[in-house]
Amino acid sequence: MSTIKVSNIQDIANNAAMSISSGVVTFPKTPVGAGKVLQVKFISRATAIQTQSTTYVTTGLTLSITPSSTSSKILIRFNVPSYINANNYHMYITLFRGTVSGTNLATSPSVDFGHLSTVSGGEVHGMLSGEFLDSPSTTSSVTYTIGYKVNTGAAVAGVFRDSIQGGITLTEIGG
Repeated sequence: MSTIKVSNIQDIANNAAMSISSGVVTFPKTPVGAGKVLQVKFISRATAIQTQSTTYVTTGLTLSITPSSTSSKILIRFNVPSYINANNYHMYITLFRGTVSGTNLATSPSVDFGHLSTVSGGEVHGMLSGEFLDSPSTTSSVTYTIGYKVNTGAAVAGVFRDSIQGGITLTEIGG
């Protein structure tokens, strides 16, 4: 994995007509057309947080995009460095349109985008990643949020431990 320093991203932005605002990298829209990439947005995070919540809470990865057409698709890709403590506990991660109280984009309410499970012993660490092609059917701003939870309040799960970076990328594709 390579690391790009913020100063390097700014240099790229100045030469490629992309913009950086509040840590979000936005690439310019290109001509509209079916199957074409119209815009790309990306944000990363490395601030550690943890939870014992059995309902979804945000990982802090939240990003919005405004589609240029109601026929556009949004490809969401994310990766979240995660961990769960021992004793047969489980951590689940999923993608929401809106906030963690919004629409869960997993295939059904009992399915998530990824999980970590432990057995007695030590913590389990892993990079939980996913992607989803959404059809929001709007030209209004759409927000996507990555949420996570545990199966029991006795479990402790966390993300971005030891400043390991994760991120979310939104790509608008012409419909």
